[in-house]
Amino acid sequence: MTIKNRMFMAPMDTGFGNNAWGGFTREGVEYFVRRAEGGFGLLFSGGTNGDCVVDGCDGILNHAAEFIQVGRAMNERLNAYGCKMFIQLSMNVGRNGGLKTPSPLPTLGNPNVITEALTVEEIHTKVEEMGRAAKLVKDAGFAGVDIHALHWGHLLDSFALSLMNHREDEYGGSLENRLRVCKEIREAIARECGPDFPRNHAHRPQELHEGLQQGVV
Repeated sequence: MTIKNRMFMAPMDTGFGNNAWGGFTREGVEYFVRRAEGGFGLLFSGGTNGDCVVDGCDGILNHAAEFIQVGRAMNERLNAYGCKMFIQLSMNVGRNGGLKTPSPLPTLGNPNVITEALTVEEIHTKVEEMGRAAKLVKDAGFAGVDIHALHWGHLLDSFALSLMNHREDEYGGSLENRLRVCKEIREAIARECGPDFPRNHAHRPQELHEGLQQGVV
């Protein structure tokens, strides 16, 4: 993907600009538009929940229509400055948040509470949800996705580290097995989004103006 310059804003959680399910509020949209106006070629969002099934958390897949509407209007404004944006998708925080993990692990900050291990079926579901979330991001006009992976204590990092991954199935043991879920996420995204994602062009479908016309952005 071609970016207009070497200036990009790395993914970070700002503490504002998102609603309860991870969509952008008006303030969040303006935050990123100002950075596009200032000259950035590529922007990344903070971590956005890509699984709404296994962990039972709310996320963008539960609010697809609103996410698309706001996203398309937002990207029209970003693209006007020649700026592109990626959404960072996360599989949640694992032992940092007391959710399910690759193996039973003590919860960070509360070691007396032991997490529950994900089943193979649940891993497959989470991978499929990440693919679906990436397709939603594409439909909303964003240029690509960034997978929140090797960040200590988060789920994909826990899979990768033998210190926290004690599985004896295809997702544990060798480094190849411990990274299998990352590979499967990449494959799921490719299946859902096709060969033109990340995209190298502005996303300007006929309905791109709906968010502005309806006062969402």
